[in-house]
Amino acid sequence: MENMIYTDYMIPRKIQEDIEEAFGKEKAPVLIKALEHGLNQLQKKNKEQRLLFKSEIKEEVTKDLVTKELFQSEIRRLEEKIDLKIEQKGEEVKNSLTKWMIGLFMAQVAVFIGIFQLLIR
Repeated sequence: MENMIYTDYMIPRKIQEDIEEAFGKEKAPVLIKALEHGLNQLQKKNKEQRLLFKSEIKEEVTKDLVTKELFQSEIRRLEEKIDLKIEQKGEEVKNSLTKWMIGLFMAQVAVFIGIFQLLIR
């Protein structure tokens, strides 16, 4: 057991001693090496499956996400729409104020003519 090759997954010393006790010192290294090899293979497969699972999750999440360019173009479109609405409302207010100013001017002229006629008589 002293010249064992260390791998990613090593069986704990207590379990190695139990295996030596159960199977003998001659057979134990072969069994321990086989167990470690099997555990290493399982660990590699687990890593591969985790990477695949992560990749699938990333793909699933990103397919529903909006790209930065799409988001920015939508923001620009909304800004243009808002600017257009503001311009339209500004024109409506301007037209309304113009109508009121003309109406008030005509009322002032009518009052002025009325007062003028009263003063002339």
